[in-house]
Amino acid sequence: MKKCLICKKKLSLAQSVSGKCRCDNFYCSKHIQAEKHSCDYNYKEEGKVYLKRALPLVESDKLLRL
Repeated sequence: MKKCLICKKKLSLAQSVSGKCRCDNFYCSKHIQAEKHSCDYNYKEEGKVYLKRALPLVESDKLLRL
């Protein structure tokens, strides 16, 4: 059985699947939010990388002057 890292509550099978944080620890429904357990995962950097991949830079060719 998996337990919440903060309150040591036993997690059910459904909670053990959905209760895993991106910092690779397991938490109950009370402590799953990143603010509740002082998560050290860098969500801001992940968002920057995602936006860089999803929204490529669009550049136009320079116009030739006649």
